[in-house]
Amino acid sequence: MTVFNDKTLATLAKQIEMISKQTEAIANLNEIITNQTNWEQKTVIETLWEDVWVQNPFQVDWDSIYTKDIDVANSDNWNFSWIITDYVDSLKTVNSDATANNPKIIKFWFNRSIYSHGIWFWCDDLLKSFWPSITIKLLWSWETIRYTKTFLTTDPNSFVAEFWPKVFNWIILEFNTALEVCLSNITIAKSLETNSTLHWSDPDWDIKEVQVTTDWNLSISDNSSWLAIAEWKVSWKTFIHKFGTAPLFNKNDWFITIWDWAEDWEIYEAMSMTYSLTNDIDFIVCDEIWFTEPMEIQGLDINYELIIQTINLNGQTPVPLTTNLRRVFRMKNVWTVDVNNNAFIYASALTAVVWWIPTSWAWVRAVIHADNNQTEMATYTVPAWKTWYVRDWYASTAWAKKDSSHTIKLFARPFGQVFQLKHTANMSSASWAIQHKYVEPEKFTEKTDIEMKTDTDQDGTSVSWGFDIVLVDNV
Repeated sequence: MTVFNDKTLATLAKQIEMISKQTEAIANLNEIITNQTNWEQKTVIETLWEDVWVQNPFQVDWDSIYTKDIDVANSDNWNFSWIITDYVDSLKTVNSDATANNPKIIKFWFNRSIYSHGIWFWCDDLLKSFWPSITIKLLWSWETIRYTKTFLTTDPNSFVAEFWPKVFNWIILEFNTALEVCLSNITIAKSLETNSTLHWSDPDWDIKEVQVTTDWNLSISDNSSWLAIAEWKVSWKTFIHKFGTAPLFNKNDWFITIWDWAEDWEIYEAMSMTYSLTNDIDFIVCDEIWFTEPMEIQGLDINYELIIQTINLNGQTPVPLTTNLRRVFRMKNVWTVDVNNNAFIYASALTAVVWWIPTSWAWVRAVIHADNNQTEMATYTVPAWKTWYVRDWYASTAWAKKDSSHTIKLFARPFGQVFQLKHTANMSSASWAIQHKYVEPEKFTEKTDIEMKTDTDQDGTSVSWGFDIVLVDNV
């Protein structure tokens, strides 16, 4: 019988405690190894004696094809020397095919599906090679080719063929030459699908994620520029150039709308635009009997929805619109023959047509002057479900006298409100043209009426104005 004194018992107890801690540490290590992934770094493991760092990633067999991945029975090395597995487990073996076959073929069949993005080729004998080109075929079930491409081997002894990651069951490699082909190693990389994000630092050093546009372009790129929008490459955005001219007005006309209806000394003239309260714009007519050209009319229906319709003129006979409109902001000739006279669009319930011309000019909503084939209206109404961003605008004068002066005013009337001044500028004979570029585009919401007005201190003058906008769908 063995008798332990108190010192011996204390020593044994301490050893048992040490063994218990070591066992717990090993269990923790096994748990972390089991849960190890390729995306995150595991933390420090505390053992009895010191800290142990877990390597990330572990040495595993997902970096490239190994011998155990190859279905040797169904693979084929054809006329190459040695065996199919030599390509993946040896860097020094030189497999060669000296036959005159063209192409020379190697087929790898795998025990399970492979997800890969590239194949590396090496030849350890610098006096031999595998050039000038290699055709790679990736095959799926029932020997269906998922991908095929011929690569020019820029280096006869070392070459990397990369492609977009693909899933496949077997590979056919074709070496396109009748000369001898030699290979030491073929590395077929295994890919892991990962999700990545780009981040940027703002002026306050806050880290934020980079976003993309609706067309999957980086929002920091130039792919949503004005040019791209004008080329219809950006979804839900439309570029519009709008322009107008007041052909002839006097100082007693006060502030006039810049549109082609503002023309003194004509039998028709309207110095200011009148806005319809409902969809009463319903007819077009021409003051020449012979013209039957199709007119494209752009405007808004009773609900402020954008409507584009094409109506054929019938000379001096009024023609009804397909859809009655609340607003009209553009009309143009879309035929191959010029309209050499005037064409009008108007509200028939509010004016009669006498001698082929509407008698009440206040109810005319747009006019095309002879040979213009297009209205000139510095006005616009933002359609429903849209937002209007102004990039810039310009104004210029014609027939300006030596001491003439003009005040330009941009007005906007949000839906249900009154016209509000949004910008003002002055022109004179010393500065007969101006352009205003917005640092940040000015925004106008749906159903807002926009109108440019001007005055003059001299008789017999003319002013033109235009703006560039982007119309954005409210999605």
